[in-house]
Amino acid sequence: MSYASDRRKLSKSCCDLAAESFQRYELARVDSLFSDMRFRTTDAIFFLMLLHVGEVSRVPLTHQQRLVNTIFETYDKTLRPIEDTDSVTNVTLNPALYSILKTDEAAECIVIVQSFRMIWKDIFLSWDPNEYGGMKQLMLPISRIWYPDITFLNLIEVVIIVPEDNNFASISYDGTVVTNIDEVVTLHCKYHINMYPFDVQNCTMHIGSWMHAGEQMDIFYSSPTDLDQYNNNTEWEFISFTARKEKAYYVTTESTWVDIYYDIVIQRKPTYYLLTFVLPCIIITSISI
Repeated sequence: MSYASDRRKLSKSCCDLAAESFQRYELARVDSLFSDMRFRTTDAIFFLMLLHVGEVSRVPLTHQQRLVNTIFETYDKTLRPIEDTDSVTNVTLNPALYSILKTDEAAECIVIVQSFRMIWKDIFLSWDPNEYGGMKQLMLPISRIWYPDITFLNLIEVVIIVPEDNNFASISYDGTVVTNIDEVVTLHCKYHINMYPFDVQNCTMHIGSWMHAGEQMDIFYSSPTDLDQYNNNTEWEFISFTARKEKAYYVTTESTWVDIYYDIVIQRKPTYYLLTFVLPCIIITSISI
């Protein structure tokens, strides 16, 4: 009798444990389901908030931004801006001479400060102002557009005053590009001092394209030359600053090359040398006699 009673008690305990375990499992499953639903709901709310913030923070593009985006979708600054490869790119020079810093007869050089201005047309930088709020001019860093390979052919050294990243090109809606580069230029200059200190010197700035012959790039100069901001030198009297254009055919390249020459004509001021050297020599000679 006692054995049967113990078996019934043990069987009841096992049933109770099984029921309790099943109940705990169901509670855990329900809690997990609700927890997963809470996470999904939170994710959905967060996603909707992000969409709302994105819509609020989205600002319409300005006319300038739309224009720049449109231009540079297909623009390639490594290619000469022409539609026909047989076309010639015309570049006009108009340097503004600021001052003559130094002349060195022994080293045969002259140091000048100038603003080197170039003008050309880039057909791929043109637009219709009516499509961009009437905008007719755009400023872009020179590093982003095609730039003529114009260089000084008698150059010794050049120092760009303004960093390249801060040099901008002024672009008109018809594709006309104007650049101004402020620079200190050291040029080779051969001096003739047989009339010293009454000598007159002509230091020439020789300019041309480095890689493009006249069939690809033609170079012009503006006249008269720009001397509006020229500062006088204490040692030299400024005489003239004129330009001339020459073409030369080279058999090695079988091409005609265009060169621009700017002649800087200066005359030495003799007063300093007369008072410092000549007059003392005359006085010493007179006393010794």
